[in-house]
Amino acid sequence: MITRLLIVIAMVGFVLFTIPQSSALSCAVPNFAESYDRHDLLLHGKLVEKELLFPESENQKTTDLTFDTIKVYKGDFSKTFTVRANLSWDDYYREGVEYVLFADKDENGYLRELCVGDYVSTPSIIKFLDEFLLDSSIADDVLSLYDVVRGFERDDLDIRINQYSSLNRGEIPVPKKIDPYQDDEKMRMASEKVYEIEETMGGGSGTAVFDEYDLQSPIIIIGIVLGAACFVGLMIFLRKNEN
Repeated sequence: MITRLLIVIAMVGFVLFTIPQSSALSCAVPNFAESYDRHDLLLHGKLVEKELLFPESENQKTTDLTFDTIKVYKGDFSKTFTVRANLSWDDYYREGVEYVLFADKDENGYLRELCVGDYVSTPSIIKFLDEFLLDSSIADDVLSLYDVVRGFERDDLDIRINQYSSLNRGEIPVPKKIDPYQDDEKMRMASEKVYEIEETMGGGSGTAVFDEYDLQSPIIIIGIVLGAACFVGLMIFLRKNEN
């Protein structure tokens, strides 16, 4: 009887442990307009230097990211910015690539915490930001800046993000050329043209870049279902044995 009780306690403990761990990895990221109001800096810049502060640590991915400024959409202007960022969850930052990111001032410069919006730059994102400065109401229905990227440009963005992440994890060798937007002006012009055509026709491909808001929801649901199923199955088994 004691053995059966220990098994039940272990199963319940597993479920209670799994759910908080899954929830801890999820982000309640605010929409773009709220993020714009909340943070001190919105920067469009090219990453020129990336320094991991604790290279010997497997879990601590605090990194100093130095950008050459292309445009500051909010905050004080500087020719360069160094932003300290926690890249523990994923890292798709590559030197030579353009990014758009929010950050906040701290005593040592600028800091980007987990769950603060950052984006690989695309022509559609820059076009949206330029128009946003003229008319902030266009952001009313925008959760993430990736929402404004569609069609060919969005498909390509998905590939680029996955590629950068794989490169940083050392899963694939570094190619000579990994960023078509930064290296090929014709690619920029073509993607902008495709976006304009698709806007006229009423939308793009709808391919998801990644789930920025509910990334861990399936894990939580699966954990709850499996835990409940195991618990019910164990109860049925114990009752049959008692009879």
